[in-house]
Amino acid sequence: MGARWLHVIAYGLLGSMSLPIVAADQTPAASSVKAVINTQPRILTLSGAWVDGQVSIASGTVTVAGQAVALDHLVALEFPGNALPSSIDRAVMLQNGDLISGNVESLQSGKLQFISDTLGPISIPIADIRCLTFHPQRLASIGSGSSTPGVQLVNGDRISGKLEWINDELVGIDTGKRIQKVPRRSALMWSAAPTAGAAGQQLVRLVNGDRFSGTVHTLDADKLQMDIAAVGAATIPANRLCAIWSEGSILQPLSTLAPASSKQVPQFDESFPPRVDRERSGAFLSCAGHRYERGLACHSRCELGWDLAGDYASLIGELGIDDLAGERGQVTITISADGKSVFESGAVRVGDPPKPVAVSLTGIKRLDLVIDFGPDGSSLGDATDFGWPVLVRAKALPSR
Repeated sequence: MGARWLHVIAYGLLGSMSLPIVAADQTPAASSVKAVINTQPRILTLSGAWVDGQVSIASGTVTVAGQAVALDHLVALEFPGNALPSSIDRAVMLQNGDLISGNVESLQSGKLQFISDTLGPISIPIADIRCLTFHPQRLASIGSGSSTPGVQLVNGDRISGKLEWINDELVGIDTGKRIQKVPRRSALMWSAAPTAGAAGQQLVRLVNGDRFSGTVHTLDADKLQMDIAAVGAATIPANRLCAIWSEGSILQPLSTLAPASSKQVPQFDESFPPRVDRERSGAFLSCAGHRYERGLACHSRCELGWDLAGDYASLIGELGIDDLAGERGQVTITISADGKSVFESGAVRVGDPPKPVAVSLTGIKRLDLVIDFGPDGSSLGDATDFGWPVLVRAKALPSR
C-alpha cells in the first residue's frame, strides 16, 4: 500500500462545499470538523522569532515570506486559524505516537482493517498499535491509559488480555485462559504495552486531530505530499493542516530528554510536578492562544536540570503562563548554562505574550531551568509552559 498515493480528495474532504472559518480560540466538536480556511501561516525559526507569510515546501526547504529554512531545521510551522477538536469519536494510536481517526472494519490474522477519515482504507499490523478507541475520547488523553494489554469498558471495568479479533458486533480478548467476547458498544478503549515505534523526520497535525509522522516532500497552497511512516505516500489538502514540525537529526525536543535532576518546592502542601507535552489536566499546552505540540508544564517553584555533554549548539522556545492557569499567575524564569544565567524573564503574568528563548549552548555541559514565585510571592495560578522547547544539535545525527 505504501507504493501508491492515498488521495483523500476522493473521500469527500474537499468537494465543492463552502468551507467554514474556525477561529483559533474555538474548539469545534469532532463531528463538525471537516475543513477550515487557513489564516496566515507562521514558522518558528532558530533565532527564536516567528515569521508570518505564505509558506511552501520543496526540495527539503521551507520558504516563508521570502525566507528559506532547511526542513530539518523547522522548529514549528503553525496554521493559527485551524483549531483542533476537543475529542475524537473513534481512532487508532500507533506505537510511534501517530493518531488516525476513523472506524474499525475488522481485525483478523494480526491485521487491523481500518477506514481512516483522512487516508481511506488502510491495513495496520496489530504489533504497531498502542491503543484503539471505540467511543469518543479527549484528543489530548488518547494513549495515556494502562501500560499492560487489555480493554477498558464503558462501565469502568477492565479486562486484561491480548486483542485477538474484532468483527461488526464483538471484540475478542485472549485472557490467557479463554477468548472473552465483549460487545463493541461496551468497549471504551483497548491498550497495548508501549514500545518504541518507528517515527519520521517530520510530524504533521490535522484539524480532525490526526497526527502523522514521516517525510514531508512538498507543500503548496493546495496540498501537502508526504510519506507517512505507517502507511506510505499520502496527499493531504493544505487547508486541513494545524502544525508541522521536525525532529531527529538536528532538532531534539527538550521534553523528550529526561532531566538529570528535578525538584519541586511547593509553597503550601499541594505539589504539581512537571509534565511533558501536556498540562496537568491532560490538555495541550497553550499560552496566549499559542498551542504547543511539544513542551514542558511546570509550576512554581520548579527546578529542572539536564546533562548535555556539550552536544548542543542552542536552545529555542518560548515561555509563559498557561491559558488554563486562571487570573493570578505570576512567575520569574531563569535559564542557566554551566551555572551562568543566560536567560532571565523578569515578571511573567497571566495574559502576557510568551517570551522568546534563543540561547547559545555551544560547549555547555549542564542546562538548568528554574520557575520561581513571581512578585506576588504566591504559587497560585503559576502554571508555566515552556512551549516548543528545542535543543539544536551541534552535529547532525546520522540519517535513520
